[in-house]
Amino acid sequence: MTREEIKQKITDILTQDFGVPEERVTDDATFRGSFALDSLDIVDFILLLQKDFGFKAPSESYQDVQNVATLVDFVAGKLASEAA
Repeated sequence: MTREEIKQKITDILTQDFGVPEERVTDDATFRGSFALDSLDIVDFILLLQKDFGFKAPSESYQDVQNVATLVDFVAGKLASEAA
């Protein structure tokens, strides 16, 4: 899966499940600041990510994920390690 496909899937989750306008999903957009997701939204978002991308990761592993670009990197790394 390419980085662009990963980003599109993340965008789809944010727009369909959290009502974020697609044009606001940029690489530097933050989940709490730009999208106003609260702690419960973040947990739901993580569960949806893991379901849609087919991997499991403890919630603390997302600690360094601050924006869309770092989430794309995180997901790409998880998918690569699952495939190995």
